Amino acid sequence: MNMRAPPRLDSSTPKSVDRCFERPYTRVWNLCSISWNIFGRAFLRRRLSTDIIGGGQVSSSDEILASSNPPVGTQAVDRAAALLVTILESGDAPSFGDLQASSGLAKSTLSRLLSSLERHGLVLRSDDGAVRPGAAITRYAHSDRSYDALIELTRPFLQHLNAVTGETINLAILVGDEVEQIAQVDCRFLIGNVNWVGQRLPTHCTALGKVFLAGGAPLPHGPLVRRTPRTLTTQGRLAADVKEAARRGWALADSELEPGLVALAAPVRSSDGSVVAALSITGPSTRLTPARIREFARLLVTDCTEISTALGFHSKNGFHSKNGKAGAA
Repeated sequence: MNMRAPPRLDSSTPKSVDRCFERPYTRVWNLCSISWNIFGRAFLRRRLSTDIIGGGQVSSSDEILASSNPPVGTQAVDRAAALLVTILESGDAPSFGDLQASSGLAKSTLSRLLSSLERHGLVLRSDDGAVRPGAAITRYAHSDRSYDALIELTRPFLQHLNAVTGETINLAILVGDEVEQIAQVDCRFLIGNVNWVGQRLPTHCTALGKVFLAGGAPLPHGPLVRRTPRTLTTQGRLAADVKEAARRGWALADSELEPGLVALAAPVRSSDGSVVAALSITGPSTRLTPARIREFARLLVTDCTEISTALGFHSKNGFHSKNGKAGAA
């Protein structure tokens, strides 16, 4: 088998990305934060350069530079970008004082940067003094475009896995109690070439779904639909399978969704350990034999670890969920 080396992200790829908020916007803020860290600085450079530099807001380079080495515009944009990331990653909306303490900026400089961000809808200062993500961020977080950055980041890895295995490779996210597949690279064979993009499937009978269950998503309530004779239909058997998936670092669904269809999946994690997405390898049982499943699982986990590292996740002890327990397949 032609074992191509996995893709490597260059030095321009952001290393710190998102943080889950403990609020109803967890999923969209995850995706928004990923999008921001991949494309946000270029956006800020375009939107803020005139406001901060050309609009007379900065009277001298001494006000925004700690040293004379970086250009004034670059330093101003970097500081505005750092402020916005701090606001996005804060579990509770920070106050002006919190931002000043964390950034070390002078009050006048911080006030000018926040005013510029606020004029463009990137932050919102409320009456109680808290600084929150603004309307432009909220609109983006709730739009379908919030997936674009995640798809672009993972695309080289989907292509690498497809080139090595020849099988169908999918990227999926959790939507409610189902998994939705948002990107795919087709297999090289006639058998098993199905377009899964846009389809939503149950978590209890799919490898992708088990990844999210092992990462902390609640087990489905009520009766579990039997899709095939091998579907796990009891809470106890499903919980045991999810626990095993968490232990080994990847999930397996063998003829549980459709007879003869095998899939294995592994998690993509954000900086705080939350599972924001999952990658899968899918094919017929005639090709995905037990030996190949183990071989492909190693490749899959390696590539998912690389993506997670790009999103700011670092762990030397395998996969762990936010609460510190064993997490995700």
